[in-house]
Amino acid sequence: MNKIIPLMALLLMGVTFANAQNKPDSAVNKCYKWRTQVDPMFQRIMIDQKTLTDREIEEGIGCLLELKGLKNKARFYGDTRNNYNKSEGYRHPDKPASVEIAALYYISYLFYNNWEHAGAIALYDEATGKTNTGKIIDKAFESYQKWYKQMLVMGIKAAREKKLDPLEGSGISWS
Repeated sequence: MNKIIPLMALLLMGVTFANAQNKPDSAVNKCYKWRTQVDPMFQRIMIDQKTLTDREIEEGIGCLLELKGLKNKARFYGDTRNNYNKSEGYRHPDKPASVEIAALYYISYLFYNNWEHAGAIALYDEATGKTNTGKIIDKAFESYQKWYKQMLVMGIKAAREKKLDPLEGSGISWS
């Protein structure tokens, strides 16, 4: 009996600690709600994009760029359109999208305000014909980070008006 009580206490402490790690602290982790949009390891917090301010979208994009390196399977992947037509250039990805790829896709969704801005959540290298490789992802993140800095300088409204493309000149495109 004496051994059971300390074991139960340790078990309860472990559960409490694990739950505390998975709960957002809005003052400490402003990026938590954005990560929940793309990472199935966390319970999703619903965001109504129609009510977001430009500043909130800019902040969200910055948060999503911090997800580089997260290789686990994303909350969403594959085809993004209900009625895609393969003759429109749809290229099925070789493997499911990771959280980092989904983060870039979600950034474009926030920027373009269009979930179907691409046929699939797959990054395509125009030179090699490959999708979702580590090299492609690194190149895409580099391009998005450069684009993000430009967008912050001019503001999201002006960047949208100029149709600033996050992947322009990278040789990478969305499938």
